[in-house]
Amino acid sequence: MATVSQNVVIMAFNDTLDIEKAYAWNLQQIFRFIEHVASYSYLYDVPPEESLSLESMRIELEELWYVLSSFDQLLNT
Repeated sequence: MATVSQNVVIMAFNDTLDIEKAYAWNLQQIFRFIEHVASYSYLYDVPPEESLSLESMRIELEELWYVLSSFDQLLNT
């Protein structure tokens, strides 16, 4: 059986994103990355027609995070 070396780096988004490092990102880093992909889709081999969908998704995720964090603060007061 073949095994994967511990030194293998899994890349995504046109080989610009190190998946292992991305696992350690905080929420703001994730939002910034999605925004960057939406703004510069050609760098990530993402079709330009998908940029608006990515930006909409980022906005919705940020709004959801804001609502959930506000709800959490309300519960903890």
